[in-house]
Amino acid sequence: MNQYTKSKTLNFYIALVDAAIVLFSHLLVNYIISFTPYAQAGWITAILHTAATIFLYHMYDFYTYVEDTKANNITSIMITSTILIIAKVFVCLFTGMKYFYPIYTIMMFVFASLFSIIWRVVISAILNKNRRSVLIVDSIDVPSRLARKLKYSDDHNERTRYCLVDESNKREINYLLENLIAKYDVIFISPHISPELTMDISYKAMFLKKRMQKEAITTNAAFYFGKLRNPTDTPIIELPLLGLNKRQKIVKRIFDLVVSLVLLLIISPIMLIIAILIKLDSPGPVFYQQERYTINKKIFNIYKFRTMVVDAEKNGAQLQTKNDTRITRVGSILRKTHLDELPQLINVIKGDMSLVGPRPERPIFADEFCEKVVDYELRYLEKAGITGYSHVYGYYSTRASDRIIMDLIYMANYSFYFDIKLMLMTVRQVFVHDGAAGIDIEMEDSLNIREKELERYKISFKEIEEAENEKGISYHSVL
Repeated sequence: MNQYTKSKTLNFYIALVDAAIVLFSHLLVNYIISFTPYAQAGWITAILHTAATIFLYHMYDFYTYVEDTKANNITSIMITSTILIIAKVFVCLFTGMKYFYPIYTIMMFVFASLFSIIWRVVISAILNKNRRSVLIVDSIDVPSRLARKLKYSDDHNERTRYCLVDESNKREINYLLENLIAKYDVIFISPHISPELTMDISYKAMFLKKRMQKEAITTNAAFYFGKLRNPTDTPIIELPLLGLNKRQKIVKRIFDLVVSLVLLLIISPIMLIIAILIKLDSPGPVFYQQERYTINKKIFNIYKFRTMVVDAEKNGAQLQTKNDTRITRVGSILRKTHLDELPQLINVIKGDMSLVGPRPERPIFADEFCEKVVDYELRYLEKAGITGYSHVYGYYSTRASDRIIMDLIYMANYSFYFDIKLMLMTVRQVFVHDGAAGIDIEMEDSLNIREKELERYKISFKEIEEAENEKGISYHSVL
């Protein structure tokens, strides 16, 4: 993801331009329509459309400190336009209001979407010139998997440098503290760097006004969402309660029922087509059931469209891998678009699941995770969901230790607004995010083989050698 540091003032001006684009589109269409016999729309329609657009853009993080990829932005704009058209049709049908003029509406959304896309491309290009640089500080003795994952990531344009550190080499440590940190905007400190060096790097970065990043674990993530209290003259941090209160559970349940019933009514033709395609593609049933855990580790049968061959687990239960040969042709498409999960709306109506919540795990894998992953059972404080924070921002191959952090983030920040936001992000995910990708074996090997990182160690501190050669000092590598 393309990440840029943006101020609140900049975000405010960007929102003003977005609003101006929508209003200008209304004015332009009204001007064009004025020369035709077609009806025009007034300021009420323009203002409501502008307000709804800015709200949905806010849901898609257009006005946060993260500038998303161009593909995500364009998709978000198109989804926003589609949602607003559908909403306008429903409002006009059920209220009898005569604000829906087909020609005007189509032209309006075409112009608004086109101008918004052009504006987003322009502002992204401008911000891209000022992208921040990142220094990843990792240990040569025990390289961090997360640090290496950040280095291998190629879905952003940040200027990133991966630096392996030998803590026994005083010259390297001194060069890191006195030279390298000053050259970068953000410093990521590996969890395998010693507490002493971590403290030295942190102090240096703070004095130089550099942003710092560290790996999230359950404990520090929980404290991040805590509140500062001053019961005495010594401040304390009060951790948030995880999970929903009674009022929130009632509201969430009503919302789940209403939305699930409406969605089933709307998508029933799509589900019928999918069922026919599955039968034509491979022998076997259209649906399949599988045991999963939900709140309090209660077991239920989840419903999904079948995406694998009938005897996919004849050799026992196993996690999906990238390019899994057990997946059918139709199943591959269903997984990439997440359409295989549509029957889970029945689970939501039955009360087994919610629309948004921690993803349900199979007991055979969940029990193993609970034994090996710290605090993994915290995810069973809430009902399982069709989508959720870990579903939107993670992958099927995301490690269990990372998923529990994401589930913790969701539970500590739950709100009705947050659920709506995650559902909108899920819609976009169908078009731009392959969350169904399985475990990439090659990537796992690259992240787990330490020797591949040691090969790069010789160039980690190349600047030291060059700087000392200029002074006539010989540099001897420790390798």
